[in-house]
Amino acid sequence: MAFGYVRLAAHHAARLNHALWAVLIGLVLIVFAATAASAAKPFPINSFTYYMNDYDAELKKLAKTIDKPAAELEIELAAAEAASNARLAAVSLEKLLALAPTDAALWLKLAQRLAVSQPINDEDGYRLPYKAVGASLKAYLLAA
Repeated sequence: MAFGYVRLAAHHAARLNHALWAVLIGLVLIVFAATAASAAKPFPINSFTYYMNDYDAELKKLAKTIDKPAAELEIELAAAEAASNARLAAVSLEKLLALAPTDAALWLKLAQRLAVSQPINDEDGYRLPYKAVGASLKAYLLAA
C-alpha cells in the first residue's frame, strides 16, 4: 500500500517538474523575444534594389500596352484565382501594378503568386525567382 503512495507522489513530482521546466523555458523565450525585438535591425534593402528597379522598369513598359481598365483586370485576376492558375494571376497583378505601382497589398499578392507559379517556358523559369524577390522587396518597402 505504501508503494502505491510513493509511486503516486513520484508521478506528481514528475508532472510538477515538467510544469516548472515549461514555465522556465517560456520565461527564457519571452526574455529572448524581448531582447531580439529591441535589437531588430531593418532589412538591408539597398543590397537588392536592382530587383526592384528591374521590375519597375518592366512595369513602366507594360503600362504603355495596357488597354483595359482596372475593373476588367480585377475580373481577370478573380478568374485566374478561381482556376487556381497562379501564373495567370501574376500576369493580371502585374497589369494592375502597372496602373497602381504604389499598392503594397498588390505587391505582396504578386509575390505570393510568383512564389508558387509554374514557369511557362525556360526564360520564364529563369525570371520567376527574380520577379518574386523584386515583388517581395517592393511589398516590404511600401509597407514599412
